[in-house]
Amino acid sequence: MNNLIEMPENILQEICDAFYNDKTEFHHGTITETIQRNICNYTLKGYLELDGLEYYFEINDGDWSGTEISQFELAENAITGKEEEPISILSFIPENPFLHISNPAIFQAYLSWRKSEWFKEKERNYNYDRFFQPGGQIEKYYRNWAAEKGMTVGVFNIKNYTINE
Repeated sequence: MNNLIEMPENILQEICDAFYNDKTEFHHGTITETIQRNICNYTLKGYLELDGLEYYFEINDGDWSGTEISQFELAENAITGKEEEPISILSFIPENPFLHISNPAIFQAYLSWRKSEWFKEKERNYNYDRFFQPGGQIEKYYRNWAAEKGMTVGVFNIKNYTINE
């Protein structure tokens, strides 16, 4: 049997109509999971019945790539237990990844910044803006702000800054 199955356009329209009307049920099936990527982008997962067969689908919808079917296959063949990557919380980290080794005093100052309310607020604002107002201008603003202070945007993990001896 051909593994490439094409979803009929009317079914895709039903799924999207159900989603945008805050419904999980549609004529041919059910949306079982909705993952919000940011304010404009979603992944919809679910099952539908077509010609007496049950299918599993995953659809990405939003301004990143329009409406895109990322998975559509017989439910019995579908791999549905994939771990989703959580939306990462980005922070401002030292531009020099070895700052904790090359200049421990400056690194300690950075760690004290991380505890300061102004730093936490900037981090919260950045993550809020990238979720609700994604775009190049937002990224540019925060990356320039970080660069002025010797930082870059990334995921902060203290384990990245320990010295294993």
